[in-house]
Formats: sequence, structure tokens, C-alpha cells
Amino acid sequence: MNIRFSKSIRAAILLVGLFLLSACGTFELGMEPELVAATPEASLTVTTQPTPSPAQDLEVTPVGAIDETPPVTELAEPSPETPVQETWAPSPLWATYRDPNAGYGYAFPCHWVSQGTTLPSYDEAYFLDRSIRGHWAEGAPPDGAVKLEIAAFDYAESGIEPGTSLEEAVPLAISDNIVASERVHLGQREALRVELEGTVYPGDATNEIYFFEVSPTRMLMFSVLPRSALTSPDVQGIIESLALSEAEPIVIPANDPQGPLEGREILADTAAGYCFQYPSEYTLEAFPPSGIPYAGDISTLKLERPFYTVGLTSSVLPVGEQSTLEELVSQFIQGLPEGAASQVERNPAERIGGVDFQIGWEPAEFLEGVPGADGSREILAKHADRLYRLSFVPSIRVNPQAAPELESLFLTVTTSFSFLPLD
Repeated sequence: MNIRFSKSIRAAILLVGLFLLSACGTFELGMEPELVAATPEASLTVTTQPTPSPAQDLEVTPVGAIDETPPVTELAEPSPETPVQETWAPSPLWATYRDPNAGYGYAFPCHWVSQGTTLPSYDEAYFLDRSIRGHWAEGAPPDGAVKLEIAAFDYAESGIEPGTSLEEAVPLAISDNIVASERVHLGQREALRVELEGTVYPGDATNEIYFFEVSPTRMLMFSVLPRSALTSPDVQGIIESLALSEAEPIVIPANDPQGPLEGREILADTAAGYCFQYPSEYTLEAFPPSGIPYAGDISTLKLERPFYTVGLTSSVLPVGEQSTLEELVSQFIQGLPEGAASQVERNPAERIGGVDFQIGWEPAEFLEGVPGADGSREILAKHADRLYRLSFVPSIRVNPQAAPELESLFLTVTTSFSFLPLD
């Protein structure tokens, strides 16, 4: 398990950056996205091996088997001379999602691919490399490859009367043939466990879905594939973090997530506030800002090939709360060498299929064909008071033979990219 866990941020760098921004009134973004090799002395990235807590079985207990009125144990008040120690703190390696319509939310390992209602631990490139005709090549997912489905059902959309019990509402909302159902406790909540016909994978004993009652007019569905992953620490953490409505807080787990899948690494920069997966064949280099007002290390991934190098440089720049992404992108383009702006294509339609491009649930600008030594593909996104920049090289216009590896890296990074809490 390898998580590149960078906590390195120096207050002096940030202060210098803010002073430069306030003194000059603007900033330069038109920098060449060259891959600069780091010296060992200059690297600020710290590699750690977070050890997840041992897996504890998540007990799915029938409701009737639980004493609903446990005895209350009186706890002695702490002595005034003995301060109470805070023993719990949220892990910085969990990102959060809040559904804009239904209001439910959850925390998830920052390198997982959150798509709102679908939450896999693997990216699309990982699946494509290990699948045949849309199914896992081995018949079941590799160890650690998990997919969750979380979705809200409004009773009105299925013609269900308000106040209908889960036992009556579920058969009206789903088309699958229900074999059995029972009330259970999943985590700290009561849910209706529904068993369906057949199984998805050979190792699963049943195909099952859990339903939570959110309100008299809404329920929330939760399922996990493969079924055996229900007891894994990461899935347990997601279940415990689950907020059924906007009024409920999302509880961030205290334990760090488990490590990446085989063939993947994780770059998590908690100082700069971002996290993503990348293929294990890439080497990670990091170097300090060299006077440029960046908030965290500038990290570079490199893959050497005989006639080209595929790489990614990720960096973060403080820009202030009032700046808009459109303004920042315009400044970036204006900072390019004279005549270069005309070569840049913004948000290529064939790339994003007419849908607004995003990373980490934030709007992002996609720039193709940015001039440079090898050209680059740039992703710019604004989160809080920072501008996040991902520079992929080379441009496939300059070096078409690099396209397969560049596209795979691009897909892995952008789909797994998450913003981490900045506080």
C-alpha cells in the first residue's frame, strides 16, 4: 500500500505569495509546463504508510435481536484537575459528496471515483484494462475493487402514497423480483434489507439492497458489489458517514482509508487540498516553488519512453475568494507567448460530450494544444480561494504516438481527483 502523503506547506511561502499578489495586483499563469527533475535535497514530499485499523465485521443485525432499551450507565464526572483528552479527529484523506437535489451526503476515500449515485474504488481506465465486453475478465472484481450505489427515491415519482412503509414502498419502486426482506441495523441505522433473485458474482451468497427511510415521502437505497465488501473498513466508514438529509452532518471517519488497488498509487497533498490516483508505472517527483507563490509542493509524474515522456504537473495557486474561473483562465491565456492563444482550443466538444467538464465536483476549464516545448493539455479549476492546475504533456498534436498513455493517465487522474478539506 503506497499513499504519497504530503503535509509540507511552509507559512513563509504562502505569506510571500500573498504579498506578491497584493503588491502586483495580478499573477503570471503563462508558465511553460516543463517537467523539471527534482534533486533529493529539494524534495518536500513525505511518503508514509498509513496503517488502516483492522477490519471489523459490520454486523447486519435483525432489529428484533437488539434490546432497544439498554440500561443507562452513569459515568463519573471527570476531576477538575484532570483535563478531558480529545481522542477522535477526522482523517484528512476522506472527501465528501452532498447531493444537490435530495440532500443526502457521504464521506468517501479521496482516491475513489465519486459520481454521485455511483461510487467505485477504481477508475474507468482500470476497468477497461481488466475487463472483456463490459465484464471483469476474471468473472469477479480484483481484490479491493468495490462499487457502491447510493440513490434517493421520491415516493411521488413512483406513485407511492406518503407515509407508506418501506415494506410496501420498495416493491413499488424497483422492478427486480424480491425473494425476501427483513428489518436490520446497518451501522447505527435501521434499514430494510431486500434480497433479490440471483447473484452478480459467484462469491456472493445473495444479491441484496438496503433501504433507509428518510421521510414520509422519500427513501434512500444503498448497495455494494461485491457483497463481501460490505464488511471492509472503507465501506464501513462510508456507511457510518452517511447523512440521509441536508440537515444531517457528514461524519468524517477517523481512520485513514485503505491503500490503492494493485497497479495504482495515490497522491494526497493535504496542504494544497487535493488527492487522486495514478498508474504505478509513473514516478513521482516534487520540488519546492522556487519563489513562485504556490500553496503546496509542485508535484510531477513522469513516464519515460524511448522517444517521448508522458507526464503531469499539479500545482495550486492562492488567488482570492473573489476571482472567477473565467477571469483566471483568461489571464492564463493572455500570459501565453504572442500568437499562442489562437492555437488553444477551450473545452473541446468531442472531449466532454456537451456536458460541463468538472474535477472533484467543481467546474473546470479544459485547454487543448497549449504551446510549449512538447505542448500540453491544461485543466484549471477554482476551489475556495485557490486555483488548481493540472498540466498533461505532451500534446497529442505534437506527439500523437503518446496518445494512448496520455489518455489513460488523463482519465485516471481527472475521474479520481478530489478536493480535500482546507481547514
